[in-house]
Amino acid sequence: MSNGSANPQLTLAPLHGLYAVAARPLIQWASVAPEEIPEPQRSLLVHQRDMTRTLEQFYQGRIRLRVLSSRRDGAHYWRESVLGLDGSGEAIEFGAIQIFLDRFPEPWRGLILGEERPLGGILNESGLPYTSRPSGYFRCVPDAFIRAALRVTDPSVSALYGRQNTLTGADGLPLAEIVEILPPASFRTPDAPYGRAVMSTAVPAAPAARKINLRRPDVMEAVAAQVVTHYRSELVERLRARGGEITHGGLTIKLAKEFGFCYGVERAIDLAYAARKVFPPPTRIFLLGEIIHNPEVNDQIRNLGIVSIPPKPTDADLTALNLTAEDVAIVPAFGTEVSTRRKLEAMGCQLVDTTCGDVMSVWKRVRQYSKESVTSIIHGKARHEETKATTSQATAYGSGHYLVVFDLQETDYVCDYLVKGGDREAFLTKFKGAYSPGFDPDQHLTAIGVANQTTMLRGETEEVQRRFKAAIEKRHGPGKAESHFRFFDTICGATQDRQDALQKMLREPMDLLIVVGGYNSSNTSHLAEMGEKVLPTYFIKNAAKMMSAERIEHWNQHTAEELVTQSWYRTSGPMTVGITAGASCPNNLIEDTIKRLFELRGVSIADVLQH
Repeated sequence: MSNGSANPQLTLAPLHGLYAVAARPLIQWASVAPEEIPEPQRSLLVHQRDMTRTLEQFYQGRIRLRVLSSRRDGAHYWRESVLGLDGSGEAIEFGAIQIFLDRFPEPWRGLILGEERPLGGILNESGLPYTSRPSGYFRCVPDAFIRAALRVTDPSVSALYGRQNTLTGADGLPLAEIVEILPPASFRTPDAPYGRAVMSTAVPAAPAARKINLRRPDVMEAVAAQVVTHYRSELVERLRARGGEITHGGLTIKLAKEFGFCYGVERAIDLAYAARKVFPPPTRIFLLGEIIHNPEVNDQIRNLGIVSIPPKPTDADLTALNLTAEDVAIVPAFGTEVSTRRKLEAMGCQLVDTTCGDVMSVWKRVRQYSKESVTSIIHGKARHEETKATTSQATAYGSGHYLVVFDLQETDYVCDYLVKGGDREAFLTKFKGAYSPGFDPDQHLTAIGVANQTTMLRGETEEVQRRFKAAIEKRHGPGKAESHFRFFDTICGATQDRQDALQKMLREPMDLLIVVGGYNSSNTSHLAEMGEKVLPTYFIKNAAKMMSAERIEHWNQHTAEELVTQSWYRTSGPMTVGITAGASCPNNLIEDTIKRLFELRGVSIADVLQH
């Protein structure tokens, strides 16, 4: 393109494609001639150099990459990103790029997929010959996504400037297509022509993320005292000291050896309480969804003045919140999707990450599968927050795909297709919403790695992996599994401990089982599932659901509704009741359950404890 005119053929192709994948309306834009661009944007855009080196010279500092979203399909790799100044984190360019990976030798391809360094910096350090050829320049109206990425908070800023650029290799073939957009107009001081840019729109540069230690001894001491008052149960502790069993008036209560809060849940709750201690009002604190799957605990968190927002907030949600570097966002114990985290980081707010370590171990495995072009088969619930976070890891860092299978029936369906083939469209229809964009069962089941939602039943997960391994051996031949199959045990230890403890208790004589916990808690629902196979089991969220000896309201996880059972409880004669609870259930709810069971027999807990 000549530097003297606008280019009517400009397409903004990489940006357009990424916006289409994210289902965002394309920004309003128009091609402009170079002379229509104000300074210093004109000097920063109108040249035949890569932007990384140009921006480093202008700002006199090193530049770091922050990826907002990315996807890969074979040799084609796309990403949206922000270039920021190292140290301050000031956003100095928004970019949408398509990179042709097959034009890059290793190790440069791996550095690109590592998403830690700008492409221009990698090219300059590699010594690979290339040319930079802008195809045109444009003016655009920034939407909420680009405003957040560049931290443009001044509503009077109505236009930004950018360019579309092609990086070409020595053979004349394109290495990358890039759309680059700069923040609002800045200027150089007269005495420092290459000095630090000063923003003319009075938009302050967002500070780098603050390093805040929430687990200081003084903070955690105060948190411990508060958590004890909310969730501790002296009664439960006394029963545990007695071996978890108590009998009075013909009623025997048995507690499973392991139940209630696990370490990961305790840590998440502690960090949420600590965040409120360290960031008192008027600091705004937002929580992505629920801290854990227990309604009583989430009510307590809200009572601290922590505001719940959608687990995957839209651009409109975030714009309405007007998040700044002064705000705090809490990531729950299940984690969050990669795209959501990147949006929050781009806005500069303080993140308090309570993601469970077991969940992050699964992410590590899934990322490794992705880098090896291995499809992740995830045993879990496709709509569960943890599974959504895990699947996002499969597509965020490489060429990986994923498929979520819920149970052994779905596992057998996939295994049969893997071995025999079948109706591709029927497969995709059956698993709609449970596979990655672009997933093709005819292409992406050649090499698979099994992972799982950490709260699934261990025995079922083990059977899932056994069946997939057998199917791989049938397809590729005996002894070929190693090159086409991966598996790591990623079941949460606390989940397994609670399942093992219940399994042992179910071998003892009992009349019924009470399972206490949130109805959307995966690990709790599996405990109820185990009990249902052996004896009458009632899954309740709190003791109030035991309305009388004639009526109990309990959750049916198979129909996803609360049911009423009549005449469920005997008020006289010998009776043994087992109690267990999921990893997200506090002990005070167990105490309430024990008390209620005795009350329904006309016995006060004080009388019970005196004997």
